[in-house]
Amino acid sequence: MSQEQNDTAVTYVGRETPFLDRLYGTRLTFQPGQTRWLPATLAARLLRHADVFEPGASAAQDAHD
Repeated sequence: MSQEQNDTAVTYVGRETPFLDRLYGTRLTFQPGQTRWLPATLAARLLRHADVFEPGASAAQDAHD
């Protein structure tokens, strides 16, 4: 999958294995520690749930630059 310029890295840090997104209707699955590049609007929604998602390593590095 290619990374679009406005995509955001999101890492799943929750406990459910695998996690299946039903709240936002994407049906994406995540394994603990998995990072996905997602459209910025979806990433922002998922990142509201800090107990389940956190910014991916690349996104966190960009914030420090």
